This record gives sequence, C-alpha cells and structure tokens, in this order.
Amino acid sequence: MKLEFTICLEKAQKGDSEAQRELGCLYRMGLGVNKDEAQAAKWYQKAAKAKNTKAQFYLGRLYEEGLGIAKDEARAMQWYLKAAQGNQSLAEGLKANSTLTSINLNFNNISAEGAQALAEALKTNTALTSIDLSYDQIGSVGAQALAEALKTNTTLTSIDFLGNQIGPEGAQALAEALKTNTTLTSIGFCLNQIGLEGVQALAEALKTNTTLTSINLSDNEIHPESVRVLAEVLKTNTTLTSIDLVRNQIGPEGTQALAETLKINTTLTSIDLFGNKISAEGTQALAEALKTNTTLKSIDLKFNDIGSKGAQALAEALKNNIMLTSIDLKNNNINAEGAQALAEALKTNTTLTSIDLRDNYIRAKGAQALAEALKINIALTSINLECNYIDFKSAQALAEALKTNTTLTSINLGSNSFGSEGIQALTEVLKTNITLTSIGLERSSIDPEDAQALAETLKTNSTLTSINLDGNEISSEGVQALAKALKTNTTLTSINLSRNEISVEGAHALAEALKTNTTLTLITLDGNRISRSDDDDEGREALKHINIFCKRNEVLTQAVNLYALFLACFPTEAQDAYLHLKEVTTSSTQKPIVRFFQMAGKLPDDVLHGLAYHVYDQARDFIPPKAKASAANKLLKQLREEDSVNSKMKAK
Repeated sequence: MKLEFTICLEKAQKGDSEAQRELGCLYRMGLGVNKDEAQAAKWYQKAAKAKNTKAQFYLGRLYEEGLGIAKDEARAMQWYLKAAQGNQSLAEGLKANSTLTSINLNFNNISAEGAQALAEALKTNTALTSIDLSYDQIGSVGAQALAEALKTNTTLTSIDFLGNQIGPEGAQALAEALKTNTTLTSIGFCLNQIGLEGVQALAEALKTNTTLTSINLSDNEIHPESVRVLAEVLKTNTTLTSIDLVRNQIGPEGTQALAETLKINTTLTSIDLFGNKISAEGTQALAEALKTNTTLKSIDLKFNDIGSKGAQALAEALKNNIMLTSIDLKNNNINAEGAQALAEALKTNTTLTSIDLRDNYIRAKGAQALAEALKINIALTSINLECNYIDFKSAQALAEALKTNTTLTSINLGSNSFGSEGIQALTEVLKTNITLTSIGLERSSIDPEDAQALAETLKTNSTLTSINLDGNEISSEGVQALAKALKTNTTLTSINLSRNEISVEGAHALAEALKTNTTLTLITLDGNRISRSDDDDEGREALKHINIFCKRNEVLTQAVNLYALFLACFPTEAQDAYLHLKEVTTSSTQKPIVRFFQMAGKLPDDVLHGLAYHVYDQARDFIPPKAKASAANKLLKQLREEDSVNSKMKAK
C-alpha cells in the first residue's frame, strides 16, 4: 500500500481529481500512510471542487460527522446536494449520449432520486449496455423506477444492484420487468434483503425470460424454502448458465433441492454455493447429481464444512463426471483421508483443470497422495494447497511429481511448514520444469539462504511468470540475490515481496536490476522497511524508480504484443519493427516508441495513426519531459511526412 500511496500522491499533486479522492480515502483509512482525517478532508475538498461526485459525497460525510474538519451539518447537506446534482446532470447527459456503452456509479450515493433520473434516461438511451449501481442507496423506490425503464430499454445487457437494500418490493418490480425485457443477460441482487417474496417473484420471471444467462443472489438470507422455489424453476429454464448463491442459509435441505435440479437442468455451467452450511449431507446429494449432470463446468463449495465424507463423495463423482473443469473446496475441514480419495479420483479424471484445497487439514499423507496423482494426471493445470500442514517430505514428493507432470501451470504451497529442505527441493525442480508459470510460497519461512537458492533457479528457469513470496524472512540480503537473477531472467512478470523486512538497500538493488530487466511489470513491496515515514526521501526515491521501470516494462510488453499483431496481419512490413523492439535496451526509453513509429510508417494510414497514438499515450507517463518532447516531435514529423507523401501520390 505504501507504493500505491506514493503513486497516488504524485497524480493528486498534478491535479488528478480521482487520485485526489483516492488519496483522501487512503488518509481516512490509514492505508499506506498514517491515518489523518484532516489530510483526508483536504484532499476530498480539492477533488470535490473539481466536481468529483464521490469526493463531494465523502466530504459531506466528514462535515456531518466532524471528522478532520469542524462539524457543520449545513455544509454537509450542501455537498450531499452537489453530489446528487452531479448524478442528475449525468442522467441528463445520458439521454443525449450515443457513444458511451458502460458506466460505473458504485459508491456514489445517488439515492432513489438519482435512480429515478437515471431511469428516465434509460428509457431513451440507445447506447448504454452495462451499468454498475453498487452501494448507491437507491432503495426499493429507485429499483422500481429502474424496473419501469427496463420494460422499454432495448440495449442494456448488464446491471448490478449490489448493496442497495431494494428489499422484496424492489425485487418484485424488477422481476416484472424481466418478464418482458429481451436484452438483459446479467443482473446482480447481492446484499439486498429480497427475502422469500423477492425470490418467488424472480423465480416466476425465470419461467418466461429467455435472455438472462447470469443472476447473482448472494447475501440475501435465502432459506431452504426459497431455494426449493428457485430449484423447481431451474428444472425447466433453458437460458440461465450461471447462478451465484454465496453466503445464504441454504443448508443440507436446500442443497438437496438444488441437487435434484442439477440432475435435470441442461444449461447451467456455473454455480457458487460458498458459505452455505451445506455439510457432508448436502455434498453427498450434490455428488450424486454430478455423476449424471452433463453441463456444469464450475462449482464453488468453499466454507461449507463438507468434511472428509463430503470430499469422498465428490471424489466418487469425479471418477464419472466428464464435464466439471473447476472445483473450489477451500476451508472445508477435509483431512488426509478426504485428500487421498480426491487423489485417487484425479488419477483417472480427464477434465478437471483446477482444484482449490486451501485451508484444510490434508497433512503429509494427503499431500503425498496428491503428489502421486500428479505423476499420472493429464488434465489438471492449477492446484492450491496453501495452509494444509504440509511437511518437508510432502514438499519433496510434490517436487518429484513436478519432474514428470506436463500439464500443471500453477501451484500454491504457501503457509505450510516444509522448511529449507522443502524449499531446496522445489527450487531444484524449477530449474528443469518447463510448464509451471506460477508458484505461491507466501508465509513459508523463506530466509536469505533459501532466497539465494531461488535466485539461482530464476537464472535458468524459462517459464515462470509469477511468484508470490509475501510474508517471508528474505530481508535485503536475499533480495539482492533475487535482484541479481532478475538482471538476466526474461520471463518473470510479477513478484510479490511484501512483508519481508526489506530495507532501502534491497529496494535499490531491485531498481538497479530493473534498469536492464524489460519483462517484470509488477513488484509488490508492501509492509517492508523501505520507507518508514513521509520524509524518508531515499526510500521514496527507490520505490519511485521501481514503479517507473515497471511502468516502462508494461508499455514495452504492450508494444511487443502490438508488434506481434502487426507481424500476423502484415508480415513483411512489420518484421523489421518487431525485431527492433525485441533488441531494444533501456538506455533511452523513447527509442522503442520512436522506432515503432518509424517502422510502422509502412503500414496503412488508419492502422498507423490509431496504434501509434495508442502506444504513445501509454508511454507518456514514464518518458522524461525532454525525451517526451523529442519523441512527440518525431512522431508528429513522421505522421506529417506520411500525410504529405500520401497527399502527393493522391494528387498525381
């Protein structure tokens, strides 16, 4: 968060109102900086004066509560009104808009009045396809107004009402709209207290609606009785492909009703039942359904206390199921026996690509069984075993499996206790493994010596793009070894080094490595000892340089992708340009951009102009002012020359 604060501060000081608002939030919550409500008020005021409606609302709240500023209810009301007026002005603008297709109004407190103005705009607007109204306090009155608009609107495909307390009345009104609306494909009702009446109304709408493919009913205190109503409708509905029922109160009884539906339903591909107290009983019913279901590809069962009996039932289903590709079993009290059963299933299952077993109790026996399965399995690409009491022998077994496994691209082994012996085994196998692109080793007690072994691996590994080392004991000594490896590594794009006791010396080593590394686009350094205070100039300077180089690499990566696109579409014209970029060094950051414009001059004018400006716009943030002016002049000169030549040719 410290790095995020530094970046935000720089943008805010340049007059960016959204950055000013965000900076106010960081000060108010004490994220990346000491909590300071007076500073929060100062930055909210700057953003509010620039007509940032979110900042106007937040400033009103500070005045109302007297936080960081003298309490003044009259001024609070003034800022609340300005925020509301801003939302109404936006609604007026949407009536005439013919180009904007997506708008995000979350946390804008537009209230029922703002929702009504927006509803009027949606009756005539023919361009908007997506709108997010999360946490806008529109209530049932606002929902009812928008429901009327949805009866006639013919372009909106997605709308989210997350956290608006629309209640049963709002849900019923929207359900009526869904009976006739023919364009909406996704709708979100999360955190809205819609109750049994709301669910019943929506279920009735789903009987006739033929366009909705995704519905989110999370956090609505939906009980088994409500689920039974919904489950009955899903037996005949033929368009819904995704349903989200997170953190309701479905229980074993409601799950059994859903399981019966899954035996018949032929369109659902994804269901999320996270946090519903399903237990082993409900899971056994689901497992039976999965033996015959032929459409479901993803199921989320985390935080459901399914235990090993539930895991064993699912394992039996996975031996027969030929459609499921992803299953999440995080935090389910699954022990070694449950993991062993799942491992047996993975030996023969040929469709599951992702399994999440975080925060269980699989321990050594379970991990070793899974390692044996990975030697045989030919489908799994991602496995998460974080926080499972895995010891060093289990880590060695998993490392042994990675020597022969040819499909796994992502593995997370964080928060386990396999020590240096386990780390050494994993780093050794990463020298030869050619499929793994992501590994999680967070909170694994990695010390400087372990980090040095990992650094040696990164010098030769040619596939790893992401590594998570958050919460270890690497310190600056270990980081310096990693930094040295990063000077030659050409594949890693992301590394998380948060909370590792890294000092400013370690940050300088990373910045030095990034002078030559052109692939790393994200280094996370939160919670270290790089910059302890706002006046720690040396630490802030090191973080600034790291951010600049990462931004440069991000743009270079995008430019490489653009060149690759040119290479596919215009092989002859783009070949030289692509090769130039691959060879570029960082001695002069504007060179790849200028070369791009020079070589791309051979492309058709419309492609040249559009993509040239696109790349240059992204490069402006990191190119030094003098170089920026130079690059801009060269760009304009190049484009003018091209235009001049084309004009002369057309004249002839």
